[in-house]
Amino acid sequence: MNCKHCGDPDSKVIETREWRGGLTRRKRECLGCGRKFDTFEVPGSLIRRHEVDRYLRGVAKRAKALDLSIRIAVAPAAWSAPKVARSLGVSATTVLNYRRERREGKP
Repeated sequence: MNCKHCGDPDSKVIETREWRGGLTRRKRECLGCGRKFDTFEVPGSLIRRHEVDRYLRGVAKRAKALDLSIRIAVAPAAWSAPKVARSLGVSATTVLNYRRERREGKP
C-alpha cells in the first residue's frame, strides 16, 4: 500500500484491530516520510478509510437484494406476481423483472 502523503510503497504496521463489518483495521507508518495512515482489509482486498462506509453500504445492499431474490425464488410459481409482491412488500414490477431475468439466464 502506497503512502497517501508521499507515495512511498514501503510502510510498517504499527497496530492491528478487528473493526466493524468484519474489517481488519491496520495503522501503518510510512518508512519514507514517517507519517501514519490507516488501511482496512476486507477478505481479498485492501481499502482506505474513505472507502469503508461505501463498502459497508454495498454489503448491506447486496445482502438485501440476495434476501429478496431468495424470497421471490421460493414463492410458489403458481402465485401471481402481485400476490408475491404483496407478501414480500415490494412492487409487482420487481417480481416480474426478477422472473424475466431468471428465464433469460441472467444472474
